[in-house]
Amino acid sequence: MSSQASSQNPQKYPGHGHYIPFIVFVVLTWLPTIIPRTILPGAGYIFYAAKTVITACLLWHFRKYYVELNFRFHWSAPLAGILVIIAWVGLDDSYPLLGMRVGFDPIQMSNHSLNILIVFFRLAGAVLVVPIMEELFFRSWMARWIIDPNFMRIPVGAFSWPSLVITTGLFALGHLEWLPGILAGLVFHGYVLWKKRLGDAIVAHAVANLALGIYVLKTQRWDFW
Repeated sequence: MSSQASSQNPQKYPGHGHYIPFIVFVVLTWLPTIIPRTILPGAGYIFYAAKTVITACLLWHFRKYYVELNFRFHWSAPLAGILVIIAWVGLDDSYPLLGMRVGFDPIQMSNHSLNILIVFFRLAGAVLVVPIMEELFFRSWMARWIIDPNFMRIPVGAFSWPSLVITTGLFALGHLEWLPGILAGLVFHGYVLWKKRLGDAIVAHAVANLALGIYVLKTQRWDFW
């Protein structure tokens, strides 16, 4: 990947490989909310599987642009991810949500094999796809683009207050749980500022999503999904 990426001229790369996967994921998250259940029962489950696969394919397709992507991480990153979810769950009911939780309950499906498949895609999306997609979008592209629209000239981990505040704020607004969303955004962004790489943020993010998934499956608090 490095040899391919090094041939890319950063002056000519507008960042589409960083933001298109995120946009597609968001659109495919929104679409099932406007489809009546009478027309397409289980639309949320179908679209989640679809957006997981499509987004993964897009990330693979655009991989040559991710010159900053690596998976080296500090030992504290997984621990930070677990602490993020402890706060995420622990703060519940202590602040107003940005909307009503719908929840992602695979138990509603009568077919056991289908339940397992749904849970697989939910976990795979949350642990393997979303952390890479969101860190590339928020902490790599957006955080640098706010500093300079020609973002490839800015090193990963460059600091500016507008970049930190806007990126963290928009990340939090993407979740109903905006308060722990702010904390999570600050933790992930903090690792990028500290280590000047994405690996720590991706690992912390992935562990946080995995920990939440385990909590949801164990307690059946489907509203957190």
